[in-house]
Amino acid sequence: VEGFEMQVLRGLERVLSQQRPMLITEFIEEHFVRAGSSGHEIEARLRSLGYLPYAITTRRRRLRHRLALHTLEPGQPISNDVLWLHESAAAEFLGLPIHPIVAQ
Repeated sequence: VEGFEMQVLRGLERVLSQQRPMLITEFIEEHFVRAGSSGHEIEARLRSLGYLPYAITTRRRRLRHRLALHTLEPGQPISNDVLWLHESAAAEFLGLPIHPIVAQ
């Protein structure tokens, strides 16, 4: 959508809140600025909906390349391709043990 991610997120807000799909975004600040938004605004909106960002990179071992995901902490610069997982599904998707939250 070349910078118009905020408009798309506004239109998808109900789907994002209820269905919680995975998202992949390309973070190019110049595109956001041209469309009247910013990467910080997009990150803040997705985090407010419960989404966590993971940088999509590759790892190379000899001639083989493997996809790798790296956690991006709040305030850490985001660039390039980012996978957004809702916090309720992130552990399961990443193959981590799931610890249910128990109300006390």
